[in-house]
Amino acid sequence: MKKYRVSLQVDQDWVDNFDLVFEAEDYSDAEAQAMIEVKQNLSDYITAFADEEDELLSKKIDAQYYQENKK
Repeated sequence: MKKYRVSLQVDQDWVDNFDLVFEAEDYSDAEAQAMIEVKQNLSDYITAFADEEDELLSKKIDAQYYQENKK
C-alpha cells in the first residue's frame, strides 16, 4: 500500500467572512450551531492535498518534525 503525505490549506477569506446570525437559547447554543454549519460545509473552508510519499524521505521528514517539536 502506498503512503501519502497530506497537508491542509485553510481558505482565509471564508474564515474571515464567516458572519452568520443564529436563533439560539444562549451563546453556547449559537456557537454550537456555527460549528455545525462549518462542519457541514468544511470543504468551503479547508482543502486537503495528498502527495505520494517516498518512504525514506517520509521517515526523514517525520524525524526532523519530531526533533523540532519535542518538548
